[in-house]
Amino acid sequence: MPRTVAEYQMVFVRREQADLVALGDLADAGKLIVRVGRSFPLEQAADAQRTLREGNANGKVVLEIA
Repeated sequence: MPRTVAEYQMVFVRREQADLVALGDLADAGKLIVRVGRSFPLEQAADAQRTLREGNANGKVVLEIA
């Protein structure tokens, strides 16, 4: 049985109020999907940086603040 692939649209924003408000609106509407590749506790920020530098992140790298 063939599988269908959902359509995705990439969103690029600038650090300007209008873009950030639009991004927030997408998130509030449940239309923003962010792929998280790996999460690290804040204490492991250096490991997170290494993961990014080595290209081992399959998605966004997140630092968790407890």
